[in-house]
Amino acid sequence: MKIDTISFEHELTEGKKIKFIIEGNDDTDIKIPQGVEEKTVINFTLNKKESSYPLSTLKNKPIEELNKAPFLKDIELMELDYSIPKIKITDITDKEILGFDTMGERDLDSSGLWIGNSIRRFEANIDSEFFDKASISDVEFNASFIWKNKNNSKIDIYQDCYKNLQNQFFINIDTNKIAEFFKKTDSKFTFKGIFIFEITYKSKQNYFERVEYPINVVFVNPEISDGWRKNSSVAIDFGTSSTCVAYKGVGGIRLMTFMTNPLTEADWKKTHEKHELYEDPYENPTAVNIFNWEKIYHSWQPKNEIAPHFLIGDGSSLDFGDFWQGYDTRNYLSDASSRFYRSAILNLKNIPNMIDKRGENPQINPYNRNGIEFINLIDSIDAENHENFNPISFYGYLIGKALNRQSKGELFTNYKLSTPVKFKKSVREKIRDSLKYGLSRALPLPIKDKISVDIDVEESVAFVGGVIGKEGFKIGRDGEPSPFAIFDFGGGTLDFAFGIYREIDENSDIETHCEKTIDVFAVDGYDNIGGEHLIDRLSYQIYRDNKDLMKENRIPFIIPDGEDKIEYFPDNLLPKSSVVANSNLKLLNEKFSRKFFMNIVEKVETSLDIEFMDIDDKPCKLPLTVVKDDLGDKLYKKLEESVISFRDILERTFTKNIDSLKMFGFNKDFDITDVKIFKGGNASKCWLLEEVFEKVFPEFSENENGAKILFINEQGERGVKPKNAVAKGIIEIEDRNIYVKRAYQREDGSQGIGFRVGSLNDENVFEEVLKKGDISSHWTKFRKVNVPKKKVDIYFTTTPGDIDKEHIDLNFSTIDLSKYVNILKESNFLYLKPKNVDEIEWCLGNKEAPNSNFSTEIHKLNS
Repeated sequence: MKIDTISFEHELTEGKKIKFIIEGNDDTDIKIPQGVEEKTVINFTLNKKESSYPLSTLKNKPIEELNKAPFLKDIELMELDYSIPKIKITDITDKEILGFDTMGERDLDSSGLWIGNSIRRFEANIDSEFFDKASISDVEFNASFIWKNKNNSKIDIYQDCYKNLQNQFFINIDTNKIAEFFKKTDSKFTFKGIFIFEITYKSKQNYFERVEYPINVVFVNPEISDGWRKNSSVAIDFGTSSTCVAYKGVGGIRLMTFMTNPLTEADWKKTHEKHELYEDPYENPTAVNIFNWEKIYHSWQPKNEIAPHFLIGDGSSLDFGDFWQGYDTRNYLSDASSRFYRSAILNLKNIPNMIDKRGENPQINPYNRNGIEFINLIDSIDAENHENFNPISFYGYLIGKALNRQSKGELFTNYKLSTPVKFKKSVREKIRDSLKYGLSRALPLPIKDKISVDIDVEESVAFVGGVIGKEGFKIGRDGEPSPFAIFDFGGGTLDFAFGIYREIDENSDIETHCEKTIDVFAVDGYDNIGGEHLIDRLSYQIYRDNKDLMKENRIPFIIPDGEDKIEYFPDNLLPKSSVVANSNLKLLNEKFSRKFFMNIVEKVETSLDIEFMDIDDKPCKLPLTVVKDDLGDKLYKKLEESVISFRDILERTFTKNIDSLKMFGFNKDFDITDVKIFKGGNASKCWLLEEVFEKVFPEFSENENGAKILFINEQGERGVKPKNAVAKGIIEIEDRNIYVKRAYQREDGSQGIGFRVGSLNDENVFEEVLKKGDISSHWTKFRKVNVPKKKVDIYFTTTPGDIDKEHIDLNFSTIDLSKYVNILKESNFLYLKPKNVDEIEWCLGNKEAPNSNFSTEIHKLNS
């Protein structure tokens, strides 16, 4: 007889069933796979009519009894020599993009997947034992996938099912398309997926077997489903060298890590002893390597509304992965070649600031170039194309995918980004917009536009929240406030904050429901003094010390901000921007200068053999002389200048606010040792900094009451460390409901001047007129105008101390008074007052006062 189909429906664990189907067979021998049980059901289709019988009524029964069953006359049941294959299906999307755990069938059937979450990739693995028993030369394997909706009707969504290895298949599911089947009121429902595995026998024409493997997947609408979206904020301390992300979670403040399996404290200690630079899994190095740019851009390009999907490398092989990031990039640098450095994007945070200052875009070479030589690094979110890449947006996407990964089951839409004190408003906004764009692309489509990213908290101010309760930093029992000073020494910037932590009394002019406040009297700092900047400058000093060798072999190098060009040196060897020059700088950083900065260089090491690339892009190995005493002196001098400036602003700030201290309950004579001085930021681990602080603040080392400069470095995820204090502080301030009052801001939110502003005296030494951080609203007499010249030079700098006209950090800007020549005879004095970070306001007047009839003007200081 001719049987259309025969299938065995075999019950698996958890109530699932698997179908094993044999298509049209002219034989009367019906073969039953091994391993089936008596509860298995056999289905017959004969002449398009279906019949089903439990196997227990068929197997091992006499033929005469089987003849009683319709369509079974003369059918003999026999066993095959291999068993029903075991198939494992998992969602591997988060693993491929960032290396996180896969989601198994139990997760997919319980917590499920979000709709609008773009492509999710499933992996189906067939048990290898099945292939071992099958005659491989006689069979071919294929697979397909179908979906049924809640009404059991088949649906057509985008999918792709293809084989990778002999027993491995991939299935791409478009969750954006599944969203079309949801009503606006639907929060979730289950879709039935069927993975179809087909076995074709070459030796038997028109004979193949098919396994239907069912899998249920719950799909959830994150826009209306309870429990997915979190109202609490996520704090991002986006750092030049590393990034810390904190949020309120189960048991308190949690930290995000890009590492899939963070090591134990003991394991991290061993790692620290080996690498000696990076020991915390929650301090995610802000570093990315671009390997396969063509594949990344195909997925990342702006016109692609589907969430990008690319393959992360694992740090073990340069031939695997589309990109590297974090510790994989950082830990490889010390042994890397120039090719690796060229594909590495380091110091991402400083890219907008560098573009703003230098007017040029840095470039990289992707590791596997595939037709494109250079990629321009940009800070805009609307100018990306095949040659322009915004790495901050890309890094924001990685943060978003790690934080909002499907297997974690949480979605965050509210973000608070800490910012350096002295970054321009335009630079801060570019960083904010870039990160926001990347974070939003990582969210499911239904909530993509609900994201918010605030930038209203400075890093040094947030640090205050992170150290509350540490080392006695708290409000006294009688309500006595606690003065503080923060020295936040990060990779890219040095930020200060000065103020008090106090209770809000009933008569306060602060309109808030908060009970406590952080009164910030002043913030200040430098955007060109950070660990990475100083490391660059150490490398440049080594280059200068070997300038003849460098010139002879034509080795290009980048001049760091604040350094002079080598006199009578070829311009093409010291460009503003160059992939080769930049890779040479970074290579020397990792081979020596970073280790020197952290004091982990062998004391006897006075020479280096470094393979640079020359201006023709050819390798050139050079023996460099290293004068470590000179390097130590240079580093000490820069640190000393910074700490002296910190002390100067501290004393000036608290002297100016002594009445406020008394009004808020600080009823004793002010002493500098009453201030809780905290060092923060990873660059504070520099070996010379403690020595500098002891010299500049001798009162603390000699104090009998135990006052000391504080450096918090607790262990574990729950502990406060120099780096995570900023991100944790943002969450603490929000969670403790602490009001932050900024005395250094005007009512319109503008801040004090970001420079020391002044003129040159007869000896060409800079004389200060407006102090850095000044927010005063009164006019300050600047100088008498040279009427015939009709121009006034305004000198400005961020460098503390006495500097002369030749100092690299001293800049000037000219105010042209030509159009006011008619009034200069009577109003020939220039008056100034601070307007904003990089702006001053000016007017003309006589020797006694400004001219009240003169319309004031704004002048921008461009460094």
